[in-house]
Amino acid sequence: MDASSLSILELLGEGGSSHVHKVTDGNANYACKVFLTKEAFEAEKAAYQRIQRVDALRGRVPALVAVPAPLVIILEHVEGPTLSEVGIAPSERAEIQKQLTDTLDLLHEAGVYHGDISRRNIIVKDGRAKLLDFSIAVLQEKVEEAEYEYYAEEDHQALKSIFFEMGSKEAKCEALDVIDRMRKPCPQQNFDGEHQLEQILQRTDSCNPDVVNGILTVLPAPSPRIAIWVAERLYWRHRPAEAVDVLRSSIARCERTESSAAVSNDVLLNLREYAAGFAAKTERFDSSDEFPSVEEMFEDAVKFYLGSAPENVKRSCADEKVLSLRLKLANTLSEYCRPTAALRVCVRALEEARVSGLNDESNIICEFMETMKSLLEHVEDRELWDRAEQLIPFEKTLAYTMPRIGQFAME
Repeated sequence: MDASSLSILELLGEGGSSHVHKVTDGNANYACKVFLTKEAFEAEKAAYQRIQRVDALRGRVPALVAVPAPLVIILEHVEGPTLSEVGIAPSERAEIQKQLTDTLDLLHEAGVYHGDISRRNIIVKDGRAKLLDFSIAVLQEKVEEAEYEYYAEEDHQALKSIFFEMGSKEAKCEALDVIDRMRKPCPQQNFDGEHQLEQILQRTDSCNPDVVNGILTVLPAPSPRIAIWVAERLYWRHRPAEAVDVLRSSIARCERTESSAAVSNDVLLNLREYAAGFAAKTERFDSSDEFPSVEEMFEDAVKFYLGSAPENVKRSCADEKVLSLRLKLANTLSEYCRPTAALRVCVRALEEARVSGLNDESNIICEFMETMKSLLEHVEDRELWDRAEQLIPFEKTLAYTMPRIGQFAME
């Protein structure tokens, strides 16, 4: 095709790497893409040349028509708005997402990674989706073998994010509607607003304050699933103390009502873990007599777990789960500049593990060792230091103990 025979009809779009015009030769319309950089031109040309060899991709991406000149590519003109301009009806969304997922799978099998999956690069018309713009595409032979999976996963995650965001906005509106209905003095018969919210909140990552505050108004002691959802968003909005309050209220509700039998111990333990973790983010739980300390909240989680654990675990007070809880506490204390308290937690955990006969080479034990080594140089407690030295192999502590040996000898 001779580029000089084409007439420009309109500008379709422009970006950092190219301008796209709608052109015609008098018989048909095309998309003429003029590139601003050689790199983008070469990437797109190579991708389309590879795509042309795969029959299954026809109709899923624009067809390559010609490369009439350096930095110029002529493509099939695809009519229709992009997803950045219009949405997709909920009834059609699953089918469109499947089409695009299949397109990505075919591209990856052909050795092409798109690299820029976004709303502006997707056109949907008459129930068919097409993927545009391969200007930063990467061919498999240009990628280290170990990175194949990473590139493919990046494309798929970007696509999932687009569709999750669409559903998230709708779910926010649905949640607000349910909350309004729950506020009414006499809700409709057989209307279970809490159950409906549980289902809706799974479809949104919204941090909308109207949703969060609305739930707190109608459900001061929500179900575990809602409590965790609300607590996470309170924390994101720098309200960790309120997050802990919500979780503790949910725990109290589960333990005092007849429905508690329907709540598994795993769920109740999860609530306690979340509460302890968020408690560490606020000074309120370190300075107020009204609430337990962070250490007490983690210890509560451990005691709760041991209460339902097998007898051998209860006797030893240590297994992988207990150790993981104590490691989380130690790391939390370390993060908040409390190395002595963190080391004390590590020492206790490893002493219990040793009594329990846990394998010193297990991953969790090794993680404790690394955490302890990072804490030793910040701790002045001689007795605690001696206990720690008994738990870490000599060759692993030598670099840390030598400076301390000299210091303690001088004291």
